[in-house]
Amino acid sequence: TIAPKGHFAKDGILFECPQGHYGNTSGLFSDDCSGICEAGWYCPTASTNARQVACGGENHICPKGSSSPQPVRDGYYTTVVNEEPCRPGKFRVPLPEEEVG
Repeated sequence: TIAPKGHFAKDGILFECPQGHYGNTSGLFSDDCSGICEAGWYCPTASTNARQVACGGENHICPKGSSSPQPVRDGYYTTVVNEEPCRPGKFRVPLPEEEVG
């Protein structure tokens, strides 16, 4: 049987594509799958798209190959793809966790 999307087969054993990677075709045979997730998105295990899940909100950042959203550090703001230090005289007000989407 051919390995389905989001999976790869090696030595006759079926595996899920690892976190941060995606498999958008069937028949993959390496844990690299089809590649790593795009910046601004994250990929849990068995993802089938480089843009599997949107990063979600100004309190999180998702660099290329992310397996989950990462919190933005205090004193920094996010462009969703990168984290930048706040400019002199500026600050970021973090959203309460229950408001993060």
